[in-house]
Amino acid sequence: MAGPFFAYRVMVLALAFAALLPGMPGRRGRVAALPLILIWTLFLIGGMIDAPDYDLAMKMALAVSIGLLCILALERLAFCVEALRFLELGWIVAFIVTGTLGLRESLTGIHYGGYLSTVELARVDTRLVASVFGNPNAFAVFLVMSQPFLHMLALGAKRSSVRLIGVGLIGLNFVLVLVTGSRLGLAATVIQLGLFMLLHGGTRSATSLVAATIGIVTLSSVGVLDKLIPLLPGKVAPFLEILLNGGSGLSQDASGVGRLNLYRDGIWLLQESWGLGLGPGAYQWNLLNSELPYPTGNVGSPHNGYLEIAVEFSALTLLALLIWLVRAANIFVRSRKNEALQNLRANALLASMGGISIMCLANSSFLSSATTWMWLSTIGAYAAALSLDDSRVTPVRRHP
Repeated sequence: MAGPFFAYRVMVLALAFAALLPGMPGRRGRVAALPLILIWTLFLIGGMIDAPDYDLAMKMALAVSIGLLCILALERLAFCVEALRFLELGWIVAFIVTGTLGLRESLTGIHYGGYLSTVELARVDTRLVASVFGNPNAFAVFLVMSQPFLHMLALGAKRSSVRLIGVGLIGLNFVLVLVTGSRLGLAATVIQLGLFMLLHGGTRSATSLVAATIGIVTLSSVGVLDKLIPLLPGKVAPFLEILLNGGSGLSQDASGVGRLNLYRDGIWLLQESWGLGLGPGAYQWNLLNSELPYPTGNVGSPHNGYLEIAVEFSALTLLALLIWLVRAANIFVRSRKNEALQNLRANALLASMGGISIMCLANSSFLSSATTWMWLSTIGAYAAALSLDDSRVTPVRRHP
């Protein structure tokens, strides 16, 4: 994935080309993300004029530009619900591949190339699993973003054997989040499952999913908790000890204090820019090069997607993104009244939006991650297709 045009970006360019082809079936009406894209692009261009580090600004500008193009392309190509089936399968296959690699990494202790390349390994718990993402937090974000599609597989597949596989993958997802050491990821996974249960829990299949998942986790834990907890990453083991044993030995977490100062510095930078943003890459540059009011231990990553957008691209851009997401959520709520599989998709995606609202605080950089843009583009594509009139929607087939 090295270089400015790795596979994800080449794929986005191909999708954009396909979306603009005159003979390609697609949405001919208004593109819902267009106001967001225009506002974001305006502040991106304006921020480039006085960028403190042009190379850093160009890297962020390229990541954001490709991401916005991905949103636009998938929204235009979402001309029917059937087209979304390939997005679902893509997320599931990506989870299976990266999850298998992550499981191997956890069992063998052998990491893949680029593992925490910007961190001194002697200062971190190397039991943390990152799969091919390089950073355990980035892997945790991907796992939480993949979770709704596992719910769709577990409850939407026609064959009982495939549904059972889906339940097993949900259990694997929980285990993988644990070994990333991401407490936010663990909280987001549980909250997302809880929201999904709340939204979809009125059906017998949802109850079966929950019961089977709890059963798998329980059977895998009974009798081995004392052996399991010491093997988990240091950031998760004491957390589980408190949950399971009612202990109180959780020491003060220095990373929590550091993140709080990152957020306080971000708010200060936003105020200094009068809410208009400092330009792409400026948050990271100021953390490393400016004298900010709160010490962060020379940490150069925002660790807050909300502030990263507002500080670099303005509070207005953040507001536009939130409005676009609220519109999508409103479409999902209305789609819950439609046929069973659309109802399932809508519930899973609504629960996912709740989980990701937490994971925006997990990854080092929210905007430079291709996973972030694929999730946003997937949300846009679902909202676009589900908002079409029933007469224009192709009937949905279940997973094989």
